[in-house]
Amino acid sequence: MGQVRASAVSAYPNGKVKYIVDIAAPKLKHLEAQFNCKVLSFDESDQALNDPEVNAVIIATTSSSHCELITKSLTAGKHVFCEKPLALTYGDTQTCVDLAAKSNLALYCGFQRRSDVHFRRARELIRAAGDVHQIRVTSREPGGHSDLAYLLSSGGFLYDSVIHDIDMVRWLAGAEPIEVFCNGTAHNAQLREVGDIDSVVLVLRFASGIIATIDNHRHASTSCTSAGCTQWDLC
Repeated sequence: MGQVRASAVSAYPNGKVKYIVDIAAPKLKHLEAQFNCKVLSFDESDQALNDPEVNAVIIATTSSSHCELITKSLTAGKHVFCEKPLALTYGDTQTCVDLAAKSNLALYCGFQRRSDVHFRRARELIRAAGDVHQIRVTSREPGGHSDLAYLLSSGGFLYDSVIHDIDMVRWLAGAEPIEVFCNGTAHNAQLREVGDIDSVVLVLRFASGIIATIDNHRHASTSCTSAGCTQWDLC
């Protein structure tokens, strides 16, 4: 995702990637020519954060490292775009949000579906309908999309994948749910051993009367692209 975001920044006329900081820096040296930038290791990250020409930081690392990198970047006076989730606990998330507000810096969580033309159209239809009763979101992660090492450091299925669906339902409904029911199970024995799940169903109820359902599965591959697949329905 870091390379995806770097390509997006470079596509803007006034955008430039100056540094790429990665735990596997030696393997990414070829990106220096592609983006006309400098590839640094994490031990060298202060070089990028102390550079006055750097206006913002994009964080596309594993979820467990987000809070530390967000606070470090904000403390250095940089705006931050971070992949979901901002942190793995409520307390750490609030710390990041409070620090951004105190520093008068932007902190944006990467819920890219809000910018997708299809989901934006869905939101327009809901607004036009005016009296929506149900919203249904079905998501599937492609089989083999992520190795076990990543899954174990991702914060769990709810934070790593289903968080997109929860945000989308909130965004489509234009409100926060007042009641949430969640039931999940793990078919993968290794995920089950560490307390994670790979199959989940959620029901969210809103004050307006809207009932939203979300179902997601980690290992479905039929008709899915490398980025997964999602469909929505409303009535």
